[in-house]
Amino acid sequence: MLKFRMIWGALVAVFATCFGSHAGMDEHQSRKPNILLMISDDQGYGEFGFTGNEIAETPNLDRLSSQSAFYSNFIVSPGCAPTRSTLMTGRHHLLTGTWGVGPRGNTHRDETLMPSFFNPSGYDTWLSGKHDGTAMMELDPDDRGFDWFCLIGGGYLQRNPIMYGHHQGETVEGWTVDIMTEDVISQIRSAGDTPWLAYVAYIIPHLPWETYDHYADPYREQGFSESISQLYGSIAQMDESIGRLLDVLEEEGQKENTIVVFLSDDGPTEGRPAWVNDGFRHAQHSSDWGLRNPHGLTGQKGEIWDHGIRSPLLIRWPGKIEPGNRSQFGSVEDILPTLLDLADIDPETWPDHHPFTGMSLYPSLKETDHAVDREVMLLALAGPGEPGTVAKGGVIENPEGIDYTKLHVTLRGDRYKFHHMPGGDLRLYDLHEDPGEKNDISSEHPELTKEMAERCREQWDDFMKSGRTFWMANLRINNIDDPGRTSWFVPTNQMEGLSGDVVSVFTGGCRGFKNPGDTAEYKIDVQKAGEFSFKAVGRNFDRSAGFKLVINGDSIVPEHRGSEEVLFGTVELPAGFSDLTIKVPPSSEPGEAEAFIQRILVEKH
Repeated sequence: MLKFRMIWGALVAVFATCFGSHAGMDEHQSRKPNILLMISDDQGYGEFGFTGNEIAETPNLDRLSSQSAFYSNFIVSPGCAPTRSTLMTGRHHLLTGTWGVGPRGNTHRDETLMPSFFNPSGYDTWLSGKHDGTAMMELDPDDRGFDWFCLIGGGYLQRNPIMYGHHQGETVEGWTVDIMTEDVISQIRSAGDTPWLAYVAYIIPHLPWETYDHYADPYREQGFSESISQLYGSIAQMDESIGRLLDVLEEEGQKENTIVVFLSDDGPTEGRPAWVNDGFRHAQHSSDWGLRNPHGLTGQKGEIWDHGIRSPLLIRWPGKIEPGNRSQFGSVEDILPTLLDLADIDPETWPDHHPFTGMSLYPSLKETDHAVDREVMLLALAGPGEPGTVAKGGVIENPEGIDYTKLHVTLRGDRYKFHHMPGGDLRLYDLHEDPGEKNDISSEHPELTKEMAERCREQWDDFMKSGRTFWMANLRINNIDDPGRTSWFVPTNQMEGLSGDVVSVFTGGCRGFKNPGDTAEYKIDVQKAGEFSFKAVGRNFDRSAGFKLVINGDSIVPEHRGSEEVLFGTVELPAGFSDLTIKVPPSSEPGEAEAFIQRILVEKH
């Protein structure tokens, strides 16, 4: 789908109020403000001191909250990659192509990310931490607008992480949260008078919970479990890092000229299934669960009950934004439009992009009681009704054929929240009276339930008509954009289709190819025609059935087959899309074991 520039006339209704009142915030402003955007990982609404948690030690975030506009009625997406993709684009995650994590977590190449809106106005743009929403297949964050980046690799390593970008794929000794924070501090100290945007993407308190003893010991001494001690100890460790970032703003004389934003990416998780077999009742949580949920909210990460999607949002700009609670209902796609408004970035400098689905929160920053009538549709990404329940082997081969009645979808407004449950059960909750979503009032308000059901389905249908949802990402061989590059790889868990007993492995790769007919299908987008060789890398290749490659209908017989690699030699690929299939021929003998194909390496000749 072609990108297009948003037409200014279409923006007037959304932004006229904002731009018309801008003088109050940027009067006497000598240069653009810096932006420090921080996000935590899997931290529930109730896991902060300033939201009412009595055991969480978050003094720096508590201090920040007292100095900020605090949006307490704010939601994110139910998963980390969807939230971070939405944050970076100002668009609903289903439109960005992100509908989960791992192989479902790629943001379409034609989406324009946050830094690209600020670069033309002279900003240095930096990313430190988790890359979800900012990288895709062959694209790194610098391909998507960031001037500098330092990514966490190797999974959720809370210490001695592999760091990419600034650290060039090295294992760096120390705690991840400290390393990424110190890197950003160095960037701030060396920025001089150039405005900057720093996106600090923490991985705390995502599992595994691990921290220094001196952070965990205070909880152990109070008799809390080891898991709670490590969890809240890691939150205290992150809070201290955030405090160092806030302190350096003062030390560098940039506090008054820096917009600080903080949010979490989704709700908490226990690290174990939370649903019983009937699919509609939560299982009994562990005894520690209540310590993470002082407000008695329903749900957890991945689910669209409010405990899976509610997050605090803090926005601080000393002297420009009055601290205090904001009652307006907001959503994560509002942050990019809001920052563009606050920094007064001229729309004429904006890059081509798809239209925002979010709206600027600027009016409510000026008028604390400002409110708007809006509703946001969300899809469950875990639990009953998540899209994987209609997938085959982890892949949705035909998004247009998804059965809406099998999904859990919600329409969230300021006060009322509608749920379409899998199977067609309709529920309605009054969040002002019942924030825990315990009392279904659909039978008391049948007309409102019906109206919200219709609006929910309309939003769903609009997303599906876009053609941008649920398709797996494909590899692009960018031998024009990056002419010096000589190798790429096909992430084999991101197939477009499969058959037989092939399964997409969430953490990477695919398995199967033991039986005749096992097949995985991919597309490769080649910028410039050329000769390329292919190699499968994995294990058990000598014990599986003999698979081959089929490229654009032509079978490629292996030149060499070992236990951990299979070489296929060279093939001419035309410019444009090519079909690549890994296939066990129907005439083959079954293998002794499944093969695990981690990736297909593609090399230019």
